[in-house]
Amino acid sequence: MKEAGCRQPTDDCLHSKKIYPEIKSFDYSWSIVNDPQKAEPVESRIKELVSGRSNLGMDTIATHIEYEKMQSSIIFGSRPALSWLIFLFGVVNLINTTLSMAVCAEVSKKSFAGAVVPYQFPFLQMGLFLLVLFGMEAVLSVWMVRRQKKQSLAEQIRA
Repeated sequence: MKEAGCRQPTDDCLHSKKIYPEIKSFDYSWSIVNDPQKAEPVESRIKELVSGRSNLGMDTIATHIEYEKMQSSIIFGSRPALSWLIFLFGVVNLINTTLSMAVCAEVSKKSFAGAVVPYQFPFLQMGLFLLVLFGMEAVLSVWMVRRQKKQSLAEQIRA
């Protein structure tokens, strides 16, 4: 008779099943910390022990570091591409604005008997837009600060 996570059905294991019936598996995880100078022999010995057993696995800090480097390269590697997209959008927008103003001037000359109607910048609309934008930023900032005050430091780190 073999229990999940227990090598042999000892009294200790059966007793744990009675005390904690909601736990279906009593699997374990060990964290082995050793001297960095002895890391390679220890790691190779643990790999030998793990390789022969299908129910055991090994996870090293080097694996985690490699994964984080890969994630960072994806995130930070996309910044130049995003920067180029923003630059190209700006250039296309500048060309579009220049052509639109030239076409507008031509249409204005033809429509209003040769007189060019002056362009007026929409100060009111831009002012309202900026007011709403900064208002939303202030509201979101206050909301985030209050939300973080409610969380413990451990919860903030996990998030």
